[in-house]
Amino acid sequence: MSAGLALCMGGLCLMFLTSLPFLAASGCFDPSYPVGIPCSGRDTCPPGQTCSADGVCRADPAAEPRCGDGVLDPGEDCDDGNQASNDGCDSECRLEAEPDRCGNGVVDPGEGCDDGNQANGDGCDAECQLEAEPGRCGDGTVDPDEACDDGNQIEGDGCSADCISTEQCPNGIVDSINEEQCDTNGNSATCDVDCTFPDCGDGLLNRQARTAGPQGDQLEVCDSAGVDNAFCDSDCTAPECGDGHVNPQAGLGEQCDDGKQCVDGTACTDPSDCAGQDDDSCEPRGGDGCDSQCQNEQVLLCGNGQLDPGEEFDDPPGPSQTVPVDDQTCRFDFSAMTQLACGGPCNWGGNDGCDFGDADVFCKLALDNPDAVALSFEVVTALRQPGICCPIDEPGLECVGLGSLTSRGVDLPVFIQDFDLRVTHGALDVVTNVVCTDQAPASFPASTPGAGVAP
Repeated sequence: MSAGLALCMGGLCLMFLTSLPFLAASGCFDPSYPVGIPCSGRDTCPPGQTCSADGVCRADPAAEPRCGDGVLDPGEDCDDGNQASNDGCDSECRLEAEPDRCGNGVVDPGEGCDDGNQANGDGCDAECQLEAEPGRCGDGTVDPDEACDDGNQIEGDGCSADCISTEQCPNGIVDSINEEQCDTNGNSATCDVDCTFPDCGDGLLNRQARTAGPQGDQLEVCDSAGVDNAFCDSDCTAPECGDGHVNPQAGLGEQCDDGKQCVDGTACTDPSDCAGQDDDSCEPRGGDGCDSQCQNEQVLLCGNGQLDPGEEFDDPPGPSQTVPVDDQTCRFDFSAMTQLACGGPCNWGGNDGCDFGDADVFCKLALDNPDAVALSFEVVTALRQPGICCPIDEPGLECVGLGSLTSRGVDLPVFIQDFDLRVTHGALDVVTNVVCTDQAPASFPASTPGAGVAP
């Protein structure tokens, strides 16, 4: 390059070579340095300089041209009078790019590339950003094999780095940037619509997902977020008495649920489990502490040797042969009794002699119901068969005492003759052929001895 005068303004240098000006790159030397002026004779140079043999004003015309002498010699891009770098003209008189600027060959913060120029079309554009190949992800054009193209290859901005996902759930693609566990573009057996794995209790109903219900592995029919309500059990199954799950919000408000049973008491889940029995129904049943409506029922612990509530005698079969103790309820069974002594001194609380008051006592004992009454009866001489003795414990009567059965509405002590009531009571009158009912009629005749019939 020929020597010339450099004038710097706004980071640009205007070099004058004879009469042809051109713009040099930024980083020119100080314009106040008065060297390098073309000359044709001694009188054309500034004071203190002499026109050298090469036609340039120099302080020492005999000195050899060199980098740093302030003269732009051939082969130099610049000469700022020193050999220091980082001032726009380096130690070898080559132009330096401004630090941290696109085109300096260094990838600075905010740049995706820097190939030492600011030209487009070479893979690194004029703003030092990577250029996508035409027809490729990141070129800003949605191609046939792309779901999106936002002009970059950055994740988490609504278009994945490979341009195949819009990063929205559900779209059939698992976007790890959004912490998706799965994505089957909706509910499936393996994924919920919110791109999480199916889980009973997550509050999302997925009818294709399976849950471990009381009847085994089954599809979700509801999902109440892990709590029981009137329409859904916490295990994602529909509430049903007999499903083995106690749901206090369902039906009558379940108090218990011990599943379903066949008629023989064996557990079942389907009528086929009860095949071969007289009744093949499979349903919730009572008698085991939980009734058929899933309500608690009184459990009688008959046979434990203790008189629990509701029991009359806890040691089956009991002291009497003809009035045995039921081994399930520990209550006396009077079904074999046909007569009750009521004549003479045998007064059960009514008038003297046998009347409706005595027949009512027979019914209360026979039906195990304190509200039972007699509709009709007959009065005869004691029969030669077992019967209910007088409510008096007299020596020699050979009657077996059962105690006062107040839960049946009978306050007097009850005694049983297991063989022949006439042997112990002689020709004493009794009531027999008594017709009983659990519900008292509207009115009764006056209690009179002899045969009685309710109106």
